[in-house]
Amino acid sequence: MTRLTDDFDAQSQVTFWELLTYIEEHEMSRKTSIFIEFKETNAGQTNVEMSVGVQ
Repeated sequence: MTRLTDDFDAQSQVTFWELLTYIEEHEMSRKTSIFIEFKETNAGQTNVEMSVGVQ
């Protein structure tokens, strides 16, 4: 899982490939799609969490 705090459009593309590269480099298997969730903090700031299930 990783969290983006700004420039969501550009950073989401980079992060997508970083997650897939991490899985490959650590010889893991991807078990789910990549999930993308927009969340808001108590302070009203928006974050994007990207996560993927692995085995």
